[in-house]
Amino acid sequence: GFAFTSNSLKGRMIGLFVRPLYRLALGHKSQRIIFQNEHDRAMLQSLGLDLSGKAEMVRGSGVDLEIFKPTPEPESPVTVIVPSRLLRDKGIAEFVEAARILKREGSTARFVLAGDAPKGNPDTVKSALLDTWKTEGVVEFWGFCSDMPDVFRQAHIIVLPSYREGLPKALIEAAACARPVVTTDTPGCRDAIVENETGRLVPVRDVAALANAMRGLIDDKATRLRMGAAGRHLAEQEFSIGHVTHRHLEIYRSLSGQSNPPHNPG
Repeated sequence: GFAFTSNSLKGRMIGLFVRPLYRLALGHKSQRIIFQNEHDRAMLQSLGLDLSGKAEMVRGSGVDLEIFKPTPEPESPVTVIVPSRLLRDKGIAEFVEAARILKREGSTARFVLAGDAPKGNPDTVKSALLDTWKTEGVVEFWGFCSDMPDVFRQAHIIVLPSYREGLPKALIEAAACARPVVTTDTPGCRDAIVENETGRLVPVRDVAALANAMRGLIDDKATRLRMGAAGRHLAEQEFSIGHVTHRHLEIYRSLSGQSNPPHNPG
């Protein structure tokens, strides 16, 4: 992702190296290429790849609807969680600044970062900045969380202000758990929600818009519950692990020449 999202010199240099490798790796005839959003397909086509008869669209990696399931909202205060690694291109700084704005206004909501800061990734938020935020106390840091269903149970609202995604698993898990989402109007993120039905979209890097969207859901329980229920319905229709597995098996069968695949298990 860094090779395609970063405008830094290092990111551009990596991109120059990686893009020819994509053309080499994806140049075979007996091949299918699975995309999670239309933007990624268009991007690879812009590299000169002929995707005729190769491209397949599968929305995300699927979610187990028995593990990620609706639960009642927890008690107050309203808890807003970003379930993400602490990378700059996940919009972490924008979330902290939006939380800062709302706290200055007197909001009693909790703002949480649930994820670690991966070592070796050039986009990781610097430890000095993390220390500053921790000292300030505007947001809580939960670190790496292995029990994600429990994270969603503790949330009222899920936020992912990312600059770009494939199709973020955190957002389809949030939908399955009937939690409303605030995310960015960017490839991948916009594909994981239905705007104004399961969540709200805001422009990338727009702190004011992010704060406004978060404020609206913090103050409106009825809308949170309505969007959460719509999100669960969306997950059942589009994102179930059974549906996604069935689509992948269909693709493998088409490559092997098999026909008459079994009925979709749902």
